[in-house]
Amino acid sequence: EHVGWRRWVAVLVGFVGILIIFRPGGSVFQWAALFPLAASCTGALRDILTRKMSATETSEALLAYSTIGVALGGLGSLPFTQWQPVAWGDLGLFALNGLLIGGAHFLMIETFRYAQAALVAPFKYVSVIWATIFGFFMFGDVPESSTMIGGVVVISSGIYILHRERQRRRRARELEPAS
Repeated sequence: EHVGWRRWVAVLVGFVGILIIFRPGGSVFQWAALFPLAASCTGALRDILTRKMSATETSEALLAYSTIGVALGGLGSLPFTQWQPVAWGDLGLFALNGLLIGGAHFLMIETFRYAQAALVAPFKYVSVIWATIFGFFMFGDVPESSTMIGGVVVISSGIYILHRERQRRRRARELEPAS
């Protein structure tokens, strides 16, 4: 997929938003904040691979590959933790969680099959809004002003990418010969 200079600028602006949130060099910055950044990078890589592999693989196979990858990644943390037994009552919640996450991931695979990654990615920013809402109502968490400003910058860059993609598609339709 071709990514033009405007999209690259929007990605860089989004990264500036992340820096506003993380405030590297400040007294509040903690090295643990790099884990979500690493998770975002590996998630983006997964999305790109999903888009490319969806041309030759079934959605079920892609879901199996990602599930195996997540399981192996989780096993990598085993030496650093102590095993805790799971209560029988929690097994149903684990199963429900697995079904919901598996279903959501299957739908994301299907989405990447039919649309470019640059078009799909901005829709993922809705999760930031939901996380903020759930954080407030469940834990009384109110994000700091720098977090809100950085979030607005990141979401705005995603919306701009979506806007540019719509413009590009509209121009491509106008240039198509009438059939």
